[in-house]
Amino acid sequence: MLGDNTLVADNTGYVNSAYGPNSVRIDLKVEKGFPLGNFYITPYVWIENLLDADNVVAVWRATGSPYTTGWLNDPDARGTIQQQGEGYVKDYESLEKDPANFGIPRLIKLGLKLILNKINL
Repeated sequence: MLGDNTLVADNTGYVNSAYGPNSVRIDLKVEKGFPLGNFYITPYVWIENLLDADNVVAVWRATGSPYTTGWLNDPDARGTIQQQGEGYVKDYESLEKDPANFGIPRLIKLGLKLILNKINL
């Protein structure tokens, strides 16, 4: 079973490292407004995670890694692997690679703001 709810880990490591590795995310928004008749139009580019950093937001508690639970290396897993075959290992590894363990990849948004406050009603 994928998960580590029943494992008790010996928590050793750096101070405050129990919360996971550090992360860096730089967002950038560039916009420029132009008057257009009675309107004010502002096109913009908004880039989230500009450096496309792999920001870890969750880790497997048993290993402290976002990539693996470490169960396949456990002696108890060897019997299950022998019974189920290599397909079991591949399936388990694909489930370990949880995209929810990472923040967003680089995300580029293009937009247009239209300000109507110069219109007399």
